[in-house]
Amino acid sequence: MPADAHVVAEQTGPSHEIIPTVPPLRFDEMEYLFPLEVGMDAFQAVRERIKPRHRHHVAWRVLVRTIAADDLMLSNATGHDSMSIALLHNAELPEDPYFADMEPLLLDYGGRPHWGKKHSRTAAHLAPMYPQWQHFQPIRRRHDPDGVLMNDYLRSLLEQDQDGANGGQS
Repeated sequence: MPADAHVVAEQTGPSHEIIPTVPPLRFDEMEYLFPLEVGMDAFQAVRERIKPRHRHHVAWRVLVRTIAADDLMLSNATGHDSMSIALLHNAELPEDPYFADMEPLLLDYGGRPHWGKKHSRTAAHLAPMYPQWQHFQPIRRRHDPDGVLMNDYLRSLLEQDQDGANGGQS
């Protein structure tokens, strides 16, 4: 044991109760998934944009990971192995300038937004990104015919009128 180390107290119990933790860092996050073959090009473009435009204001990580392809109807990784690029930003600061500048770049590389993180996409934007989109809609309506599980945000993500505009439950 190092000379300056000492036991403060002997404790037993669940780790979440006895191991000291620092207050959690609060952050907002935008994450997009790309076909694996363009992922590194997208990452390089993200780096090249962040450095001159955002580095002095956004001192948070850019996280990259890979995800295996699947065949789920609305999965971000449906149809191809993917690379994810996640942009984190201090929740105490406005994220709009950063995310609004980065999102078009992410879309230029064929990115699909993570459903549970920040993005500005609506049903009209999302439908063409997912080959199974039209197959999913009647299934969703069959299981929630009265829209009980819907709210305004989910309507903007999942519903569009026949002409492509966002609309109400059909």
